[in-house]
Amino acid sequence: MIVQRLQDGAALALTLAEHQGLAAQLAAQFGNDDFDALAPREPMRFAIAHHDQGWEPIDRSPPGDPATSLPCSLGATPRESLLAAAVRSVDFNERHHPFCGLLVSMHQCGLYNGRYGLQSALPPAPVAPHEQAQVDAFLRAEAERQTRLRAQLDTDTAYRGMLADFALFSNYLRLQFFDRLALYLNLAGLAHLGPAVMERVPARGLGEADVAITPLADGIALDPYPFREERFWVSYRGRAVRPQAGLADWSGALAVAEVREHRFCIQRKKP
Repeated sequence: MIVQRLQDGAALALTLAEHQGLAAQLAAQFGNDDFDALAPREPMRFAIAHHDQGWEPIDRSPPGDPATSLPCSLGATPRESLLAAAVRSVDFNERHHPFCGLLVSMHQCGLYNGRYGLQSALPPAPVAPHEQAQVDAFLRAEAERQTRLRAQLDTDTAYRGMLADFALFSNYLRLQFFDRLALYLNLAGLAHLGPAVMERVPARGLGEADVAITPLADGIALDPYPFREERFWVSYRGRAVRPQAGLADWSGALAVAEVREHRFCIQRKKP
């Protein structure tokens, strides 16, 4: 669950399904003369739309955070639950297609490796010493899975060329762009967005671009601009809640909470 703090002391709680849905809306618009379209199209869009699918049981019955008296947000979720959600996410994608499983495995492992050098990415919750063995076991298992999936995909001529390190990492970076841009919008309401940069977005050919974000009254402007339509809208929904001390399971409170929708206009930055 993602918990966005509001000015009036309340918070907006949104599921990872809403986060994934926002990433999918952005991915559906990606590609123009300066940025190559997603390829392979269907597996890429599926992985982007389901990269955190394993959170579904947690978001269905979210635990409370004693420190805030709100539902646990990403950084406050217990490590065991985080790792279980990661494995479920990869399993779900692998069942759909081995390429999806490989990409989402890279994504989930990247969360414990600084997203492989993306400086603007939000740091994960620090791994406590007593959690390190769990994290190491997860990373070893996923490394073995990635080796197996790469071998499986290498037998398919349609995917063999996409396994080269540069090509595969470029698709990893594309997934990171949609995930990070969606998180940027999920974590702050329209009035509280600040300037940001999404670095290393794969551009046309072998290039990469650092995409600068400028907040506007009704959304954000990007430069360089990676989307097909010059101006389009995206949205997500959350539930407005207030702190409730001692509430261990937020499923009931969230079920009756007010639903709020946030909408953003995405457009090219004007000269």
